[in-house]
Amino acid sequence: MDIAMSHNCLGWAFFNAGRLDEAERSYLDALERAEHCGSTYEAARALTGLGNVAATRGATVTACQHWDLADERHVLRHPIIVGELRARQNADLTSCGDPPCG
Repeated sequence: MDIAMSHNCLGWAFFNAGRLDEAERSYLDALERAEHCGSTYEAARALTGLGNVAATRGATVTACQHWDLADERHVLRHPIIVGELRARQNADLTSCGDPPCG
């Protein structure tokens, strides 16, 4: 699980630096590791990060799909602790329906 956490942290750092390709790779690695070790929290965090990357790229449908999958795995409730959740909440995706994806 520590490796999944580390990849999520890298993804968040890359996302904040505007390095979306690297953020996406880190979040995909985190998701794979989280699913392997059974961490629904880290999987949800990775999927939220992937949704944020997609939203930043303008891929709103993909963003909503990732966020919906994240919510199915584990509801992230602390935007102060989970940076990915803050970014998700700040995304302006009115085309997704009710917050964030209906």
